Amino acid sequence: MNAHARRCGLGLGLCLCLGLGLGPVLAQDTPLGWTDAARTLRPEPEKLYSWWSYRAQDWSATNKGRRLDHIWLSDALKPTLRDLTFLREARGWERPSDHVPVTVTLDL
Repeated sequence: MNAHARRCGLGLGLCLCLGLGLGPVLAQDTPLGWTDAARTLRPEPEKLYSWWSYRAQDWSATNKGRRLDHIWLSDALKPTLRDLTFLREARGWERPSDHVPVTVTLDL
């Protein structure tokens, strides 16, 4: 597993960014300077999930999800990052999506 896949929080799962060939574009050490907002505020080894399968009978108890939703910040926006929320409780709502909202707070 490469460093980008670990930053995505997918473990051995598929990292869509890499599958699309976007790894070099989104890597933190590129001239473009894109930064993963979630990992800036919540570094590894914390598990971050934004998706849980409908197949899991008790998705909350097993807590085996994937991080499929990302927010990337440019170098100019990185200093404005204040907070990050994975709205996990939304997955438990009536007729929920298998994805939960991911939001950031920026001090602009």
